[in-house]
Amino acid sequence: MNIQPYRQSILKKFKLDLDIVRSKGSYHYDAQGKKILDGVAQYGALPFGHNPSELNAIAIEYLQSERPNFIQPFVAASTQQLADRLIQIAGPKYEHVVFTNTGTETVEAALKLSRLKTGRRAVLSANNSFHGKTYAALSATGSKRYSNPNIVDSENFSKVQYNDLVELQAALETRRFSAFIVEPIQGEGGMTPADSNYLVEAERLCRAYGTLLVLDEIQTGLGRSGAVLAAHRFGVEPDVILLSKALGGGIIPIGAMIIKRGVYSAEFDSKHSSTFANGGLACAVGLGVIDSLIGEQSALLEHVRECETIISQRLALLAEKYSSFTYSGLGLMYALHFSDPATQGNYIVSYAQKSDLMSLLICGYLVHVKGIFCMPLLNDAERGSIRFQPALNISKSELNRFLGAFEEVCAILQSKRYDKLMGYLVGYVPAVSDAPVNGNKKKKTRPLSPRPVEGDHVQFAFLLHSTSAEDICRGLPEAVIEYFSEAQRLALAHWFFSFGQIENSPEVVFEFSMASPHGRVVNGAMIYSPISPQAMLKLSRADKADLLKKYLQKAQDVGAVVVGLGAYTSVISKGGLDIADAPFRLTTGNSLTAISSCNLIREVFGRSALQKRLMIFGARGSVGRVALMDLCQYFGKIDIVGSMSSTVEEQYINLRSALIEVLLQGECLSDDSAAGKFWGVCRNLDLEQALLHSPVEQVPTLMQSIVDAGAASGVQSFEIHIGLEQTVIAQDIDCVYSATSEGKPFITADVFPKTCKIFDVARPFDVLREGGAREVYEGGLVTLPDAQAMLSDCNIIGCEPGVSLACLSETILLSMENVSSSYSIGKEIAYGEAKEVGELAAHHGFSHYIDRKKDSLPA
Repeated sequence: MNIQPYRQSILKKFKLDLDIVRSKGSYHYDAQGKKILDGVAQYGALPFGHNPSELNAIAIEYLQSERPNFIQPFVAASTQQLADRLIQIAGPKYEHVVFTNTGTETVEAALKLSRLKTGRRAVLSANNSFHGKTYAALSATGSKRYSNPNIVDSENFSKVQYNDLVELQAALETRRFSAFIVEPIQGEGGMTPADSNYLVEAERLCRAYGTLLVLDEIQTGLGRSGAVLAAHRFGVEPDVILLSKALGGGIIPIGAMIIKRGVYSAEFDSKHSSTFANGGLACAVGLGVIDSLIGEQSALLEHVRECETIISQRLALLAEKYSSFTYSGLGLMYALHFSDPATQGNYIVSYAQKSDLMSLLICGYLVHVKGIFCMPLLNDAERGSIRFQPALNISKSELNRFLGAFEEVCAILQSKRYDKLMGYLVGYVPAVSDAPVNGNKKKKTRPLSPRPVEGDHVQFAFLLHSTSAEDICRGLPEAVIEYFSEAQRLALAHWFFSFGQIENSPEVVFEFSMASPHGRVVNGAMIYSPISPQAMLKLSRADKADLLKKYLQKAQDVGAVVVGLGAYTSVISKGGLDIADAPFRLTTGNSLTAISSCNLIREVFGRSALQKRLMIFGARGSVGRVALMDLCQYFGKIDIVGSMSSTVEEQYINLRSALIEVLLQGECLSDDSAAGKFWGVCRNLDLEQALLHSPVEQVPTLMQSIVDAGAASGVQSFEIHIGLEQTVIAQDIDCVYSATSEGKPFITADVFPKTCKIFDVARPFDVLREGGAREVYEGGLVTLPDAQAMLSDCNIIGCEPGVSLACLSETILLSMENVSSSYSIGKEIAYGEAKEVGELAAHHGFSHYIDRKKDSLPA
C-alpha cells in the first residue's frame, strides 16, 4: 500500500481495511456485497450521507451548464451568493467571508488574520482540542499525540484547560494572544461540549483583553449540534466563525471563514489568497447544503434534535446499567467510552485500554459482527473511545440499530467475554451462550500484589515486552484462554506481535508495591510494548532510540527513580549505555539474572561440580560473562561455544578479561576448578604477568598456548568452539548454561547426553523443549520477599505466586536499597558489582528459584 501505509497497516490488522465499492445514504457496500451501516459520515463531512441525490444533481447541472469554476481574480455568481447566505446565517454583526479548501486551511487563515489584526504573534487554544494537521493548526491542537517539537510551534502557541474560566482569564490578562481558538464541542478530544456560560464569558474576556475569539465550527457547523451554528446554541458571537466539512455536502472540499464587522484587515487581504478557493462549483454545492438544511421545506434540524433526545436517553440508561460506560456529546456527535476497570492485572487488557487497541478492537467487532461502522477518536482513543457521528438524516430505526450494538459491547466487557470481542481476528465464532467467563468453573483467583501506597516511597519502572508467543498466550484474557482453541490462542498471540511491528508505543499496564523484610516499601510500574524481540532487533537505530525514548517518557510520567531494562530493551540500548545520561538509576537486571542462575546450578550440583564439565553459550554477553566468571570457580572444565558471527580470538580475549577479574577479586580458587587449573598452568609457565599486561592483539595466542599446554599435561580447563553446528558435543558434558540474545530457540536439547542438565537463561528461550528426556531448567527466576506476590494475573510469564524474573527483581531490590547509581550497565559487568547485587538480593529477601517438582531434586 503506497497511500498512508502506517494507517492502512493499522486498519488491515483490525480488518477495517474495507473494500468499499459503493456508498449511498448511510450505507457502504463492499466488494463481497455486504451492506454496512455508517456511523462516521466521513468525520462529520457528510451531512446528508453518501452521494445525496440533490447535491449530485447540483454538481452535474453546474458542470454541464459550463458555468465558471476557477476564474480568479473574478468572482463567480455562486461564490458571491454563498458568501451572502453565510453572513445571513451568522447574523447581522458579520460582514466578510474568506473561502478556503479545507478545514485546516481555514484555521491557518484565521490565525493569519488574527496576528495581522492584533499585531500579536501568540495564539491560545484549549487542551485536548483539535484544529487540523498543518503547521499552525497542529500547533494549536492540544493533544500530546501531536506534540513532536519538530512539527509544532510550542513557543508561540499556549494551551489552557477547556471550560476553565479562571485559567483562561489568567492567560488573556497577559495581553500576549492574538487569538483564542476554541471548539464549541471538542470533537476529536471526546465530543465534550462547552459549559453553558463558558463561551459567553470567553467572548467577554477576549474583548476585554484585545484577543480575537475564533470559534472553530469545522465539525459542529451546519446542523451537527442541532442548530445551524453551535454559536447560536451557545449564545455567542465570536469574532471569526470557521466552517468546512459539512459545507461541501460530502461532494467537494470547501471551507469558509465568516468574519465579524471591524475584524477584517486590508493587510490580510493583500497577503492571503488561494488558487482553488472561491471555486464556483464548490460554492454552488455549498448553497445546496444550506437549502437542504434550512430551506422552507426542511425539517432536518428538528430531526437532529429529536435524535439527540433519543440518543441521550438511551445512552443515559446504558451508563446507569453499565457503570464502566460513559459518553459525551450532543446533537449528532458523540464519544462513547467503553472500559473494563474490573479486569485487574491483565496486561493485555490493560494495554488495550491505555492505547488505541481497545477502540480499534471494538470498531472491528462492530463491523464484522454487527455490520456497523464506527471509528476511534483521534485524540481520545485511550479510554476505549469511539465516535458516533452519523449523517444528519439518519433514520430512527438505523439509530436504534447503533444503540443496540453499543449495548452489546457494554455487555461483552461487563461479562469479560473477550473471546467475543477478539474472535473475529482469528475466525472464532462464539457459542450462543452469553454466560460470563468462567461461569461453570471453580477456579481460584489469586489476589494481585498490593497497589502502590501513599507516602515517600521510591518509585521504579520496569520496561518489558513479551518474548514469545507462548508468553502472550499465558497472559491472554481469561475468556480467550477458556473458549479459544490452542491454535486460535497462538494465532491471536502472533497477531498481537504483528500489531507490535506497526505500533509499538509502550503503556503502563500494572502498578504494585512491595516491602523488604526490613520494612522498606517501594512502588513499581510495569511499562509494556507489544513488540516482539525479533521486531525490536530489526528496528533501525533511530527507531530503537525512539522506542526507548517513549519507554522512558512513561517512566518519567510515573515519577520513577530506578528504571529496569527488561528483555530486549537492554539489548537495543547496548546494556543501557545508549541511555546512560537519562535522569534515572538504570539497571539491566543482568547481574541478578546471572548470579541467581549460578546459585541455582550450585544447588543442583552441590560440591560435585568440580568433577563436572560445563558448556556455556553466550559467554561474551552481559549475563553469560558474569556466569562464566562465577562458574569457572566451581566446574572442573568449561566448553565455551560462540556464535558463528564471533571468532576464537574474540572468545579468548573475553575469557582472559573474565579470568583476570576473578583473580583480582581475591577469590580462593580450588586447584580443581577450571579457573584454578588455568592459573596453575599459567604460573607453571611463568606467564601470569605476561597475561595480565599483554596488549590485546597478543592475548589470543597467549591464551591458546596456556590452554593447550595444560591439555597436553592432562590439565584440561577450557575449550573454545565456534558455532553449535561445528561443535562435537562431548559425551561427558554434565551441564549446559545458555544465555544468548539469539531471539529464538536454536539448540535442540537432545544433542546433549541424557544425563546432562540444561539451564536456559535466555528469553526467548535458546533451547527447544518439545519432547526429549533432558532436564531443562528455566533460569533467571527469583523468589520474592512476598511469597504471595502476583505481578499481573498470570504473574508476567506464568510463574507461581512469589516468583518473578531476576531482571525485574534486581530493579525492585535496587529500589529497596535506594541506590545512588546505576547497576549492571554495559556488556562487561564487573564481577564485584554482580556479587554486590547478589548480596543485596539476599539482604532484601530475594533468592534463586528452583523447581522442586523435578524428579531429580530433593523436596
